[in-house]
Amino acid sequence: MNYQVNEVYTLKVLGLVLDTRTEQHYLQLQDEDGKTYRVKPFNYYIDWAGSLDTVDCVVGGIDELTHRPWFKLRKLDLLEKLYEVGESYPFVVREKCVDNNGAQYYVIEDNVREISQRYYSRSNHEVGDIFSLTVKDIEENNYKDAYLTFEPENAPAEAPVVKKKDDAEIVEGLAEQREKVGGAEGLCVEWKSSIAFVAGEIEANIDRQLSIILKIIASFQNAKGGNLYIGVNDNGVISGINQDFQYLNTGTDVTEHGMKYSASLDSYQLKIHNAVKARLGAMSNSNIDIKFAKEGDLYYCIVSVQPMRRPVFLDQTVLFQRAGNMCQRLRGEEITNFILDREHQFAQYHSSVQVQPEIKYVEKEQESQPIQEPVIVKTTSSDVKFYMQFYDNGQWSYSKKQSSASDLKIEVPIYKETLKEVLLLCYDNGCVNRIRPYDFLNPKRSNGKRGWKDEDRRYENGFYSAANLLNVYSCVAGDYIAAYSTDKNGDKYAKVHALSAVAEHTSIQLKGNQVVPTDSKEVSYALIKAHQYHFVSALCLKDYQTTTNSGFRRKNIQFRATFDNLDKLAKQ
Repeated sequence: MNYQVNEVYTLKVLGLVLDTRTEQHYLQLQDEDGKTYRVKPFNYYIDWAGSLDTVDCVVGGIDELTHRPWFKLRKLDLLEKLYEVGESYPFVVREKCVDNNGAQYYVIEDNVREISQRYYSRSNHEVGDIFSLTVKDIEENNYKDAYLTFEPENAPAEAPVVKKKDDAEIVEGLAEQREKVGGAEGLCVEWKSSIAFVAGEIEANIDRQLSIILKIIASFQNAKGGNLYIGVNDNGVISGINQDFQYLNTGTDVTEHGMKYSASLDSYQLKIHNAVKARLGAMSNSNIDIKFAKEGDLYYCIVSVQPMRRPVFLDQTVLFQRAGNMCQRLRGEEITNFILDREHQFAQYHSSVQVQPEIKYVEKEQESQPIQEPVIVKTTSSDVKFYMQFYDNGQWSYSKKQSSASDLKIEVPIYKETLKEVLLLCYDNGCVNRIRPYDFLNPKRSNGKRGWKDEDRRYENGFYSAANLLNVYSCVAGDYIAAYSTDKNGDKYAKVHALSAVAEHTSIQLKGNQVVPTDSKEVSYALIKAHQYHFVSALCLKDYQTTTNSGFRRKNIQFRATFDNLDKLAKQ
């Protein structure tokens, strides 16, 4: 491939690698010719690597001897994921500088997102000042270096702005019946849904997720301490750790060190303690307390972390400290300053550990009892009771054999497990009709007795004709339906509902329930099985929010990993 300096190219992500000599992470990338390259990632991309299929890179230069390019990640992509035009964000002044033309500027940093850049301002600021700036635009120069531009500080509004209902307000609706666990994420509170699944992944990787858990524990111990809640989703709502137990006997402590675990709370606790002791040290391990609580059938874990006087290093080399609701890695001189200042910091922090909120913990004697793992209903072709066919002209039929009709629109298998459960017809106008297949195929006659309709016979009025039938799902009542849509402004949304949000009807030709606003465009659906709920629980709304909310904006970075999970499940 003929690469050009400062041009942008899309490369495939092969994975994240660690250079053990320098403790530096790199993204392993591949171009169209199959050649591989290593690129230093942004800090955010270290956590996101598992959900990145491709990345845009800029050619920073080309070796004159080998003609091999070297790449840097395109910063524009990162800024567009982290910031939204028109929104305000806090920045801190790190330096006051003068450029080559004699103009004063500030080096400002967003501590939460770990982004820093130049900022020219008419206002006077001092190093350490914290103030909010409103993003005006995200721009890129000829060298493909991206940066934020800001509205003038304290600029008066030109006209009143009508603010549309945003994701935060939707999330508040979720909390009406259940308080967010532990309050809000911040300096002393962190939520994680699992110790087995990395955010944005639907395949278990307990070693990698435990590394993230350990980073959080270390960052708490190097700051004020805090509470880590496992089994709680991005909204602060309990999603449970029940799905984790089947993966406790995976990971390097099992394959390389011969550890064995049972599906119990005791083993769950032991798994975390072993990881902390092995990679953070015995002193760190003695300064955490692990307990469990239960809501309904869902268990969740509370790791209470005490601050440490001595620095806690991950794998004896990497130092993290809590900054806002993120774990910030310290490097070079920052580590030296941290160690020198820690004694003074600890005197302040030791008395400021947050008090654990009132939670009814699982009794100690219950921790060793086996935990019932999620039931997974597996269906095969041998489990098919019937096939239902829907035709272009609105007719329908059912048969024990699959159809080869040229006008067949949709065919769906009706399994033994779903025959008396749910058939879901989904339309492009945002409506979903739920019926019970058994009652429809084997209805009650006038004499009160049931009778099967004729097989291989076409019947009229097979679906709602005023809209386009997109999907038909054969499922059970405990499953979930995901709805994608685009509003009139072009913003893309997604959300998930329990099937209890969709009323059951007796007629197959009704349009059913409106599950997204009527003015939505580009509507599509995906069925989420009950045992997959924990992957997308952060996007699940209450039953009463079916028609009034489009859901969560796809560009909301808070739910990036959950959107990745949803997209992967939708493709299965």
